[in-house]
Amino acid sequence: MKILVLTGDSKTLVYHRGELLKRLAEQGLEVVSAATGDSEFVRNFLAKIGGRFIPLGLCRTGMNPLKDLASFFEIFQMLRREEPDYLFCYGIKSVIYGTIGAKLSGVPRTFALIPGLGYTFSPDGTFKQRIAGLAARVMYSIALRGVDKVFLQNSDDEQLLRDARILPKETPSFTTAGSGVSLTDFPCRTLADPEKLSHGTFRFLLISRLLKKKGIAEFAEAAKKVRRKFPNAQFDLVGPFDKSPDGVPLQLVESWQREGILNYHGSTRDVRKFLKRANVFVLPTYYREGVPRSILEALSTGLPIITTDMVGSRETVEITTQCWNQRKGESVVHCGNNGILVPPKDANSLAEAMVFLLESPDVVASMGQESRQLAERRFDVHRVNSDILHEMGFTEPITTSETTLPKAA
Repeated sequence: MKILVLTGDSKTLVYHRGELLKRLAEQGLEVVSAATGDSEFVRNFLAKIGGRFIPLGLCRTGMNPLKDLASFFEIFQMLRREEPDYLFCYGIKSVIYGTIGAKLSGVPRTFALIPGLGYTFSPDGTFKQRIAGLAARVMYSIALRGVDKVFLQNSDDEQLLRDARILPKETPSFTTAGSGVSLTDFPCRTLADPEKLSHGTFRFLLISRLLKKKGIAEFAEAAKKVRRKFPNAQFDLVGPFDKSPDGVPLQLVESWQREGILNYHGSTRDVRKFLKRANVFVLPTYYREGVPRSILEALSTGLPIITTDMVGSRETVEITTQCWNQRKGESVVHCGNNGILVPPKDANSLAEAMVFLLESPDVVASMGQESRQLAERRFDVHRVNSDILHEMGFTEPITTSETTLPKAA
């Protein structure tokens, strides 16, 4: 029996789905993965679990009809050649082209995972992005018909797709707790000492692709406001630049660094060293996330979270009765057990949340502990993968021992 895992970016196969690929192999399946980009690291990982990798020319972004048609035929021909018993696909173009290609090539069972809706339902993107979103909605409504099961990462996305009739009522769906996080790959750091926090350097950390919709500018603006009152507070930004129209210009980031507003550390393959020395993790996104993986890694590390009261992101802050009352009232800053929710695109509220934690070091320590407990209770990658496997009909949900993924070269 063979399962083909299809996605648009080979970089995600190991770091986002590596444990799931292992579990599929443990079911006795031959695991074949296909994605854009070729990597010896990915090939070696798959070879170790008895699988193999197929590089594709799929362009995961853009709207070139000829390139997209060529991508579809490449996937269709691969499915006919490989004759998998199961197809598991994730990512917009992979889901659309993969599920349609699976129907035409006779793949017996097809599963689709939609990690987030991104620009598909964003009303404030560029004209080109809005057109792409409209096209994606139409194609999703065609592609998802007849799929054996659709996996989503938050209940808001599921409800929206149902209400818009993009996800047909006859197509079963299941909501996972994001992609999960490896609790051993991201161990809990030593929890913050309130006494040291009140006298030492306090670090806020944002890890993300440098996209405007990830709230990068709001982070910088909030940092500027906070440093007027707390000049020793540090603000670390980690992540690659993005060439898309939504990308944050290099010159702007360099100007923030020159002015001493934040420290930009570039892109990295291993974020753990930054997580270990941070005191609070911040993601002021107004992008329609599934569940942000960067926040899950921060939860597992034991960091308090400041993020936006947005689809996907709000899943990572455990709501309390106090928080519900704050959301219903006039307060714009909502405190949960392990973090704070703020409105999107609101640098003032973001700064207010940061100041609150700077002035409450005892809260930082307790929130960090709650974050780790939430990761263990809800977002453990093995719990998430067991649910997925169960919903695919392969095994009963069980808790398995954690294994550490290999490090990239």
